[in-house]
Amino acid sequence: MDQDEYYTQEDVSVPLREPLNLNELRDPLSEGQSFELKEDYMAPDENLTSNAFFEPNDVLKNCYIPDEDEEDTDEEDGTNPFEKMAKKMEKLIEDGGVVKKILTHGTGNVIPAGSIVTIHYNGFLEYADEPFDSSRLRNAPVKKQIGKGQLVEGLEIGVSTMKKGELSRFIINHEYAFGKLGCAPRIPPEATVMYEVELIYFVEHAGLDEYNFLTEEEKRNLKFEQLRKVYNEEKQHGKQLYDEEKYPNAYRHYRKAATILEEYRLKDDEEEKEQQEMLFKMYHHMAVCSDRMKKPGRCISYCKRMMEIEPENVKALYFYGKALHQQQEFDRARGYLIRAQRKEPSNRSINDQLKKLERDVKNCKVMEMDMCSRMFAKPKGQTQEEKEAANAKITEKENKAFKCSDAFAEIARKQLIAFQDDTSRMEMPFPSGNFSLGEIECILEIATDLGLDAKEIGSGQNYRIKLYKK
Repeated sequence: MDQDEYYTQEDVSVPLREPLNLNELRDPLSEGQSFELKEDYMAPDENLTSNAFFEPNDVLKNCYIPDEDEEDTDEEDGTNPFEKMAKKMEKLIEDGGVVKKILTHGTGNVIPAGSIVTIHYNGFLEYADEPFDSSRLRNAPVKKQIGKGQLVEGLEIGVSTMKKGELSRFIINHEYAFGKLGCAPRIPPEATVMYEVELIYFVEHAGLDEYNFLTEEEKRNLKFEQLRKVYNEEKQHGKQLYDEEKYPNAYRHYRKAATILEEYRLKDDEEEKEQQEMLFKMYHHMAVCSDRMKKPGRCISYCKRMMEIEPENVKALYFYGKALHQQQEFDRARGYLIRAQRKEPSNRSINDQLKKLERDVKNCKVMEMDMCSRMFAKPKGQTQEEKEAANAKITEKENKAFKCSDAFAEIARKQLIAFQDDTSRMEMPFPSGNFSLGEIECILEIATDLGLDAKEIGSGQNYRIKLYKK
């Protein structure tokens, strides 16, 4: 689907220009999916290039720019550009079918066999400036497992020699690329190709796929060393996703790693000690992910598990207090944050959270205003004049109940604007029982003007308002 435009039968006005995920197309209630070529696109367009769907500036940025010593090629001796370059590059296999030049050195060790790699690359044909294939143009790094035939053979040989962060160039003979026939229409027969590859990340594969197919009994009987490798793989997947700010996906991998440890049948005290240390790390990672996802209840749950292992751990106390603050449990939140502050008085995150807490407590006190009692007892033996006077007082009080002063409206607006601008808070409760009906209406009107959602909960003495950001 690189050059042809495909359309669904349901909506022929939208071309499918992105790769299709077969798993997303599967529907157990249907008999499959149908696609058809657009009728006016059946004939090839001579002006259509392989990069027709990309912005010209993006294509230009990913064009191949030869090094200074590669610009002059001696055509008299029959040396072509790739052959000349290959002579100065490192052979990765004996026959020279795959050669390498490091453009930017990486860090750490060479990736272990069977690792799952995340790479960016541009692929070039000889005498062509624009890439015939590019993950960078698609802005979609490629994730593959080495040793499973998921990459072109020569490219897999090259990537297996890289380190994290490395940028390298590989020239690959057709025997290790697309073969004698090539891959029409983009790759001609017997084409030597060049790839520029950046190894962004890798995860050492420790048999996670195999682990998932084991029975519960087989999982419990694994050696702890085997379990540790599977745990590390899930943890590394989670870290990569967390660094990409994909917190829900990262959380799921951390949860799997923790489950692997929780379900393992420990053999001795030494294994239990290591298991508890590893579990603590996972609970911490899950608490942080929950905090990023604005799920304070879940965050509290994992903080409790952390504290079962280390009762006075500063990270556990801090996130526990922060989550309670988000749930408007100010007194309890203060207690946990102060305990954390006593252990690390100069910790900026803890001190900042305490300042936010005190500010919110002050704001709530400002919003709490006493109102007159609404209980009116009808005294017995009243004269007509006394009844009329009492009714007049009741009417006066009722009128007051539906009024709202300008001063109150100004204070309420300031508080709601402050809440709207505070990125650390997603909801704001009001002790509505302390407000008059007019003041409640005022709050709801201001919230609507500012684009906030208001939820009225309960009735009578349990009636309250909670505001949310959209």
